[in-house]
Amino acid sequence: MSVLLGIGSNLGDSKAFIAQAVTLISERFILLKESSLYETVSLLRDDQRNYYNKVISIECDLSPDELLQFIKELEVYIGRNKNPLYWGAREIDIDIIDRNGTVLDCDRLTIPHKCMSERSFVLIPLKEIDENYIHPITLKSIDEMVSQLKDDLNIQIVDNTQ
Repeated sequence: MSVLLGIGSNLGDSKAFIAQAVTLISERFILLKESSLYETVSLLRDDQRNYYNKVISIECDLSPDELLQFIKELEVYIGRNKNPLYWGAREIDIDIIDRNGTVLDCDRLTIPHKCMSERSFVLIPLKEIDENYIHPITLKSIDEMVSQLKDDLNIQIVDNTQ
């Protein structure tokens, strides 16, 4: 089953944390595609350091709950510390963006990611690796979602992996 993961960081050596996450994920799952690395200002447009983000596609044999558990353990292993602020700075953050069009809404997990269509740092890298992506709930194309972004957070490509 194909799964899209968003990976981000803005604390410490962000680029290294993201690279380490991709490496460790690809040791457990088949890495299908990987976007370039992008940089944006903070979602809150506050005084946090800029964020680095990318989206990857993997072949995954785990249930959504098992994958979430794997991701949470991986974040801790890489060095994520709990920030009391919900949208605070973080060493590493890995989100399940989509799971082969699965729709899931429970206490611990919502798939597709509930805010994905509002975030340039998800949509732009996602478009890079899947220009035919269709949101499984809204049925909007990736192009439609990108064109409807209210704030692109000054997104810039940092490292082109293509």
